[in-house]
Amino acid sequence: MALHTARMAELNVPSEAYLVASRFLDRCQENPADPSRYKYKPTYPVDREQRLSMTASGLLARQWLGWPHHLAAMRLGANYLLSEEERPDWDNGRRNVYGWYYQAGALHNMGGESWKEWFAVANRSWSRTSRRPGRIAEAGTPRGRRGVGTSTRTSAVVCMSP
Repeated sequence: MALHTARMAELNVPSEAYLVASRFLDRCQENPADPSRYKYKPTYPVDREQRLSMTASGLLARQWLGWPHHLAAMRLGANYLLSEEERPDWDNGRRNVYGWYYQAGALHNMGGESWKEWFAVANRSWSRTSRRPGRIAEAGTPRGRRGVGTSTRTSAVVCMSP
């Protein structure tokens, strides 16, 4: 994210930094032969509980490093992010606001109908929990819950436009 931000700010970043970041992502792949799923650190074991957030952030980082959307690994990773088991659901024990933030970014960059469908599901899930249903921008303050407002609102802002 820092390298992407630096590029957007038109700061001079040595090309070596992008190569180092890419190599780090290579080592964070769950499987060295499959660059479509990621884990937290190279030395960490694969953790199913972190798969969504780590894969989404890994794919987003790859996009920022220049991977094209049509690349097979990018498509395979996006299909995982779009899978039924990883659809945003505020209820039913599937709340993963951190993962949704990166999932939204990666899928938004991929674009297309899949992004629009994912956003519609996310919007319904998040807006159901806002103080004024149908207002995704206020989904950060769910009824009767505390401590998730800022993160949820950030995720919602990322997803504001399909």
